[in-house]
Amino acid sequence: MQHAWLRVNTTLNHADLARLVPGIQPATDEEWLQRHHTVLQLKKTVASHHAPLSANQQRSTEQWIRTLDPSHATLVQIGANLHQSTSYANSDPGPQCVALGWRALLLEPAPPIFARLRAKYSNRTRYRRVRTVNAAVCDQCGSEPVPFWHVDTSNATGNWGSLHADARCLPLHDRAIGRRVSRSVTNGEHVRLEAIDTFISEISSLSASHLVQFQRLYTTQRGPCALCGQLLAGRAYDASCSSRVIRDNMRSTTVRCYCMRQELPWEHVSLLTIGAHTH
Repeated sequence: MQHAWLRVNTTLNHADLARLVPGIQPATDEEWLQRHHTVLQLKKTVASHHAPLSANQQRSTEQWIRTLDPSHATLVQIGANLHQSTSYANSDPGPQCVALGWRALLLEPAPPIFARLRAKYSNRTRYRRVRTVNAAVCDQCGSEPVPFWHVDTSNATGNWGSLHADARCLPLHDRAIGRRVSRSVTNGEHVRLEAIDTFISEISSLSASHLVQFQRLYTTQRGPCALCGQLLAGRAYDASCSSRVIRDNMRSTTVRCYCMRQELPWEHVSLLTIGAHTH
């Protein structure tokens, strides 16, 4: 799965913002964004018809981040995920900002991903300027906790060993990971598939039907399924080994809604990123 970063200045009208952040109010959120000259980064899947950034564009974003004074720079990230590389085509600027010492508010709604994100920044001496919050941005401020869906790649669903929904096979569907694992197997190295992160573990949504759409990425793939079967104690997986891996591993929880207008603790924001795959 490729993701693209679309960088736009905040000369956005309310209709533009409303498509990206449902429930946004023209006299509040839009005004807030434009008043603080926020640079808005929108993370889109390849299905949104945006091409991934070129290497030059990627470097441009990284260079822009380095031009700001870290003591006065602030990151707000909606959908912070793991803050590490999985299988995205473009790197997440969030970890770079944190590493440079920016003040950061990291919102992550999926409980298993949030637990790992919080642990990553648990050293309060080193990351005293980082706040992690288990919450989503919802349609309305002040609403009750809402149902939230994510794909559980652990064995909590009991699907490890199933013929069509074993989440341990997921990393092998990424070509780069599959080639790396295949080389390791050839070299006689032991590979633990469950220890390999995949972007599917970071996909989550307020809508179950939206999450199900990602199943189309895993219909029939003979090579990855054969390799997965080989690694999992010689199981005979056919090309449809992941044909239900999204549907059968979806889990729901409830998550609180974070009200940006009322709860954001800072007046100035340098960079706002939105994980748009959740819409």
